[in-house]
Formats: sequence, structure tokens, C-alpha cells
Amino acid sequence: MVSLDEIYGIGLDEYCRIQGTTPDQLIQKTKTDMVLLKMRLHHLVWHEVQNSHTDELIRVVKEKLERKRKHLERLKKWNKN
Repeated sequence: MVSLDEIYGIGLDEYCRIQGTTPDQLIQKTKTDMVLLKMRLHHLVWHEVQNSHTDELIRVVKEKLERKRKHLERLKKWNKN
């Protein structure tokens, strides 16, 4: 897994300063994004009529959720360094 240092070329503190946030706020926002994606996935799976369009939306939401999960892992690791 590529570290966020390698992606952004700066440390977490500098990244947060630029974004106007703190590491803890950044981690919490990522967790919140994941909860919202899980809610969207639940809605698609249980409340929508299954068709090819819904299947594609489910696939996209699952991919976004996986990317957020990996991003959260990177943030937590980055925050420790």
C-alpha cells in the first residue's frame, strides 16, 4: 500500500494545515463518509428494485467504500508517524 507521504509528498501535519483541519478531524470525516456509503449501500440493496442500473450503483458504492477503508488505514498509519 502506498503511504500518503508518497502520494502527497508532505507530512500529515502540513497536509492538515493546508486543508484547515486536524488529523483527528480528517480521520473522523473519513469514518463519517464510510458510514454514509454503508447507508447508501443498504438502501440500494434492500429498498431498490434490482435491475442492471441498481447493480451498477451497488458496485460503484462498494468500490468507493473500499477506497475509503484503505484511505482510513493510511490516515491512521500516517497519524502515528
